[in-house]
Amino acid sequence: GIEVTVLEGPYLVDGRVTPQAVDEYTRLIEKLDELRLFAADRLLVLYNDTWLDDDIGRVDRDGFAARLSTPTITLMDEIGAAAVLFGDGGLFAGHSIDVSVDHGAPTHAGLLG
Repeated sequence: GIEVTVLEGPYLVDGRVTPQAVDEYTRLIEKLDELRLFAADRLLVLYNDTWLDDDIGRVDRDGFAARLSTPTITLMDEIGAAAVLFGDGGLFAGHSIDVSVDHGAPTHAGLLG
């Protein structure tokens, strides 16, 4: 039930997803909770100090991570590079949360849209 996009590059051969791509996005699916917590670590203060919604109120790390929904995964055109997008659960007025991943490790979290 998770949308996966594979960009043109080493994860596609003759328009087909490679076994390496399947391994990569499967590992990312298994790490979704870790990626949610990474996003919380990077963006929690921004929400609580700047974007605080009166209906939601202040949230803690786990509450922030729990609100991140509908993940989508994009495997980039470079081995090991991926982006995982989450719905913001109302935390940032509908802006998606983008977590960049390099060889399985999250490297950046930010807002899109």
